[in-house]
Amino acid sequence: MAVTALIYLIDAVALTCGALLRTPGTNAPQKLGALAVLAVAMAAYTVARGPRFRQPEATVMLAVQLLGIASMTRTTHLDLAALSNGFGLSMLGAYASWLLARPAVAVFYAGLSLWVTAIVWRDNLYLTVAAVLLAGQAMVTAEIVHTLRRRVRRLTDVDPLTDVLNRRGVEDAARELMARQGERGAPICVALIDLDDLRQVNNAHGHRAGDALLVAAADEWRLAFRRTPVKVGRIGGDEFVLLFDGVDEVAARDTVAALRATSGVSWTAGLTQLRPRETFSEALARADAEMYANKEYKASRA
Repeated sequence: MAVTALIYLIDAVALTCGALLRTPGTNAPQKLGALAVLAVAMAAYTVARGPRFRQPEATVMLAVQLLGIASMTRTTHLDLAALSNGFGLSMLGAYASWLLARPAVAVFYAGLSLWVTAIVWRDNLYLTVAAVLLAGQAMVTAEIVHTLRRRVRRLTDVDPLTDVLNRRGVEDAARELMARQGERGAPICVALIDLDDLRQVNNAHGHRAGDALLVAAADEWRLAFRRTPVKVGRIGGDEFVLLFDGVDEVAARDTVAALRATSGVSWTAGLTQLRPRETFSEALARADAEMYANKEYKASRA
């Protein structure tokens, strides 16, 4: 959020300077001033939204900014001014790749293409070559940053053994869902799952067999939810979490029961729906208590 606001404040300053220190042949001060006001408005909107500011909003604002760059490039009469409009595109590509989702990168590439098209329209070979080089640099920067982001995310948010979210990744996903919940009012359910036989497998066959059991369980759940918004994570040795977005408790319990009935791994679950103003830790504790109660019940019937 802070980075987004800063980008538009910098744009506003640059546009204001351009309007006040206008060079003949560049865009009219009225147009530059209007774009500066729009940039200030977008920065103010970002700050006002605060923690509620979402990536789709940032993507729309990025599209508006790129359209403004293409428009200024198309209407200025100075070749140098047209080319200089593209100097900040590498920064925007890095911003979209690092802080926003992949659709924002697609929007960035579309805006980059518009800028290059506006340059080509000027029918200046040297200017076109320079613009293509700048555009190529911006694309390479965006892809490098995207690759770095994926690698950093895997290091910080993904469990290396099972390839599902780790505890930090689960907590980040839960915070994001809870922030959206206030706007949409959609239910969020948390299921805590504990494998029944991991200790026995480790003792009888070694930790490699235990790791294989963990991987098999994670693969089973990841496959089951691959086309759904359900998040799968591992938060402890043999404890996993399922985060259900937009699913009420009754439907979530039905889903967990169906999974358990067809699972090739023995496990016990506890499930709860987040309550208003409840923290994720509190909801997880309630799911944990139910899970242990279910384990004791299973043991008493064994």
